Amino acid sequence: LLYNQKFAKICSTSIGAIVNFNTYAKASNEMEYGSITVKNECKGLHQNLLSVEPFVALQIEGFGIYASWTPMKLFDSRFGPELKSWSLGLELVF
Repeated sequence: LLYNQKFAKICSTSIGAIVNFNTYAKASNEMEYGSITVKNECKGLHQNLLSVEPFVALQIEGFGIYASWTPMKLFDSRFGPELKSWSLGLELVF
């Protein structure tokens, strides 16, 4: 859910929230010890079903930047690490 506001002919901003529906998580790890390679894979990491990210963006003449942050824990506190994510990026608006 985003609210978009133009404040000049070529500029606009967006603010809102992104709701993520998390259904499956998997992690893999690979380590090398000389000539020995060890692979480990974990499935079903007990992630929380929903997470919400605040989102902001600024667009100028078809190009933009955005940022989002997840203040919620991604995993159930009994099973996974306390991990929170953020994202920065570029947009091409057309």
